[in-house]
Formats: sequence, structure tokens, C-alpha cells
Amino acid sequence: MIITLYIFLVDFTAEQMSEGKTHTRRKAYLWDGADFDAIGMYLSQIDWDVFMSLYLTTESIWIAFKKIILDAIDMFVPVHYSVSHGSRRGPVKKYPSKIRKLMKRKLRLWRLHKLQPKHEILLSRYRQTQAECRQALRQHELLVEKQILESDDIGSFYKYVNKKMLRSSGVGTLVDDNGTLCDDNAGKANILNRYFASVCTADNGILPNVARVSVIGEC
Repeated sequence: MIITLYIFLVDFTAEQMSEGKTHTRRKAYLWDGADFDAIGMYLSQIDWDVFMSLYLTTESIWIAFKKIILDAIDMFVPVHYSVSHGSRRGPVKKYPSKIRKLMKRKLRLWRLHKLQPKHEILLSRYRQTQAECRQALRQHELLVEKQILESDDIGSFYKYVNKKMLRSSGVGTLVDDNGTLCDDNAGKANILNRYFASVCTADNGILPNVARVSVIGEC
């Protein structure tokens, strides 16, 4: 069985209050020194069929799977700790002026829509601006990713991936075929199941004819 390994790059902070000051302890994984062979061996020893039979919901499967991956990373990837002082906030994304204008316009239209929820023109303008803003953000992210790949800088690549890490547990909100947001576990499981079924090949029950090959072992 072929197992696809998703490496979750984890970077977290633990805040401790001391003498009225905030000390942020940052844990960073040193991927250059990771033992990927040991990670693969560790994961190959897990009976994934039994694993899938133990958890019945999308949420429980995701949490258990993520724990296995994170345990493997903790065992076979060296770490480095750094401590910073102060209560500085994290870096703020800087978008081009075109995107900033779209975001401000979307916010204004949203506030107007909240004041007049039955105003169809305002709702239509908000949805149009929302779509334009989403498209502009996606194009910007693609451009940034392309620049990072073309730079051939491994440091920039890992820095970008660390920023894209998942901080929340479980499967987030999904959108169904009708464009409706879905938060409950059953609905999310059905959405994922329909997607996986759409990209997989249905088994026709016909076994291929395979010629027998005699293998003679050396004594």
C-alpha cells in the first residue's frame, strides 16, 4: 500500500507572564536535519486499515491522523527554541493597493448591507465585490508562490510554508455543491465523500490477465 505523507510544518508560541512582561517561546523545526527515512519507517508500521476502523467521524479521523504525523515529527526532526521579549503582534500581510481598496470597499458594502439587509442592490454589489476581492487575493498568492519557486531559495520556501501552517484543529468549514457553508460533521463528511468518489475510478470487478512468472531462488 502506498502511503502519502503530509508533513505539517508546526511552529507555535507559548506565552508566559513574568514580572509584567510577556516572553514568547518559539519552537522551530530544523528540517535540514530531519530523518525522513525514520519517519517513513515509523508510518509504515501503522496498520492504516485498523486506524480507519477505529474512528467514525471526519473530525476524529483528522485529529488522530494529525497526532500521528506530529508525533513522528517530534521524534525525528530536531528543533530549535528561541525566546523573544515584549508583546509584539505577529507580522501583518501587506497587499497591493488594488487589493486594499477592494477590501475597504467590501467592508463598507457589508456595513451598509447590515443596516439595510433587504436592499437587494447593496447585497448584489457586496457579493460582486466579494468575488473580485477573493479573485484578486488568489492571484496575489499565486504570484507570491511563483516568485518563491523561481527564486530557488530553500529558506524562503520553508518560511512561506511555515506561514501557511494550520493552527486550528479539525476540518474547517466547507462549501457544498450549492455554495452553502457547512459546519456540521455529517455534512462535511458527505461533501468530502462525494469529492473523493468523483475523482476515483469505480471498480468494474474485472481482474486483468497476468502471466505467471516462475521465480527460482538461489540455494
